[in-house]
Amino acid sequence: MKKASYIANNESIVTKMPSYVQDYYLEKSTVPLSPATLYQYLNEFNRFFTWVIDTGITKANKISQIPLTDLEHFKKQDMELYKAFLLNRGKETAKDPQGTLSHRTVNRSLNALSALFRFLTEESENDDGEPYFYRNVMKKIALVPDSETYQTRAHNIKDKLMLGNADVNFLNYILTDYPNQLAGKRTRKMYERDRERDVAINALMLGTGIRVSELTNANLSDLSLKKPPFLFNEKVANAIQSRSLHGSCHISSPT
Repeated sequence: MKKASYIANNESIVTKMPSYVQDYYLEKSTVPLSPATLYQYLNEFNRFFTWVIDTGITKANKISQIPLTDLEHFKKQDMELYKAFLLNRGKETAKDPQGTLSHRTVNRSLNALSALFRFLTEESENDDGEPYFYRNVMKKIALVPDSETYQTRAHNIKDKLMLGNADVNFLNYILTDYPNQLAGKRTRKMYERDRERDVAINALMLGTGIRVSELTNANLSDLSLKKPPFLFNEKVANAIQSRSLHGSCHISSPT
């Protein structure tokens, strides 16, 4: 999904949320969290609030009507019930209609709620200059242990990695072999127009491990083009933090 689509979907979802979630969205849009991350968080909030209504924990009939006091006085027992709901919730797919959510997916949901409660209890500010409330029930909720070992995880992603010279070979393929497969003058002309840009984008991703959201939001002013490490600036919690991404890809120029 493109950035503009994420933003459009986010703005559609947030209109159905309580005002305090709209405040959260507004502040995190200026941090900024990527539109893709906010999209995931908003969907997790929607799932949580829907469950709160379905279980009768709130008297509200609509998500937008759930009062702040319901979250302020949310019981640890009820949050543990929501955690159990996630763990036992079936993930219906064509291959596995009886499947369940992975522990990693459940933890992602809990992390999204932790971010919301942290905003409400620490980062928000009412008319008196105080947080909306102080009691953060999510501090009492533990994440689900992930039984996957580092060795197992490494084995699972091995086939998805470009090891050895695979990254350089791929870039050279874009430069030399790919144009030979193009049919039509128009297609080849468009390739030649965008070739340097496309190779630069792929080289930056492969050589630095940059996130897709960082790449799409990067400006030339964020990059140190003279020598590695490439430098990206992220605005986090109203402060600029610098993260250096080490790496380089050397490719041969087309003749």
